[in-house]
Amino acid sequence: MTLSGGIMSLNTAGIALAMMGVAALVVAAPGAAMADHAAGDDMPHMVITVVCGVYSDYLDGAVSTLSEALDLSIGGGMSECTMSAEYHEGAEPTIVGDPTAISMPDGSGYPDCADADICFVPSNTAIKSGESVTWTNNDRVQHTITENSEEPLFDTWVTPGSSFTFTFETAGTYDYRCKVHPWATGTVTVTDAAEPTGEDLAVERIFEYVDLYKENGIAAFDMITQGAKGAEPDAIVIGYVLDATEYNLVAHDSNPAFVGFSASALLAKAFIPIEDLGNLLIEEEGNAVPLSYPRPDVQGNIIGYTSGQFTYYDGYVFGATFIPTDEELVRGVVDEMIRMYDRDPDGAFDTISSFESTAESYPFVLDVGTQKRVAHGANPDVVGTTSVVFTNSSIPLATFQTWEDGDSGWAAYTVVKPGETEVSSKISWLVMHDGYLFGAGYYP
Repeated sequence: MTLSGGIMSLNTAGIALAMMGVAALVVAAPGAAMADHAAGDDMPHMVITVVCGVYSDYLDGAVSTLSEALDLSIGGGMSECTMSAEYHEGAEPTIVGDPTAISMPDGSGYPDCADADICFVPSNTAIKSGESVTWTNNDRVQHTITENSEEPLFDTWVTPGSSFTFTFETAGTYDYRCKVHPWATGTVTVTDAAEPTGEDLAVERIFEYVDLYKENGIAAFDMITQGAKGAEPDAIVIGYVLDATEYNLVAHDSNPAFVGFSASALLAKAFIPIEDLGNLLIEEEGNAVPLSYPRPDVQGNIIGYTSGQFTYYDGYVFGATFIPTDEELVRGVVDEMIRMYDRDPDGAFDTISSFESTAESYPFVLDVGTQKRVAHGANPDVVGTTSVVFTNSSIPLATFQTWEDGDSGWAAYTVVKPGETEVSSKISWLVMHDGYLFGAGYYP
């Protein structure tokens, strides 16, 4: 058989063949051909994709291998073609676990998604061994989820609207890609379940200092400050103690110069109002309470948020800060907003809109019914306007309209940053709660 130009699809004995010519398909040719194959995803079949004059920089390979695979000859203007051939074993078994959601947004079949780092959202995921990751194809074409090794740990097709879940049992770094669209890449970093996270270390630090105070009284504050644990170059956690009345620092294990300063101005911009914070800590005495709060520049402008763990004991607040990843930070911001909303449903939106944050991870709340913003932590003037999350994100509006309380996911979209004029790509973590979408994001 000799093929040249045009599109031809051959399905024989479970084999799907898609041939694409320059004149027929331009940018989305590989994905479009995959979407057109007729073999059922539940049945074993082979998908062979030949791309001619399109994406020659991305799909390296010799077309001659097609002859070896199917005893076909390819000629007549096909000398610049490239090919990928994959055998699909059939439907993957469901792997049970606690998945971390990764989306393949609409448009991830185009190379431009790599420039914006939104082919997989998020493209970098950190979990512990024994935990799972779920990839959902929100694009309009098929993709593969393929681990980069000679014998891939996972290698499966994901059709539009479907998902694939895999449980990682062993610590390590796992790079993966889509074989059809090789610019789409991602990484899953798996740490040993016994290895503590920054959050774990922060919790450990605050109770270490509580115990030190129980043993030594206020002399413990000098011991904490002089110990200077946080001054170590590779310190993950910084610990401190505040009085529970004015929130003045009485101990700080990173910088002794901070002792005596008040943290009330920063805590006033946290996601739990400062007037409620003390009561919450007292109510939760003996427990670690997570809190996201602002990180200012030297002029006092909020340039970011950081995460900490806090506990109350004997008139003092023991706290420890750790540096979260972008994904951990925005998840924490959303959790804090929901907690604040649950404590004060009537006033929470006004409080969020009063932040006027310059941080990229600013919080926002959306009404799915009206598609309007009801709170915005960076620009309160946009409250009441239509959110771009509903108009151009990787999660369609129709999907949001089916979400129930507790449903969540990553959405990729483009938006103009507050205070700027250029459009930027953004990734946001969204959680449905009490009929509202609570969100926070970052710019990759």
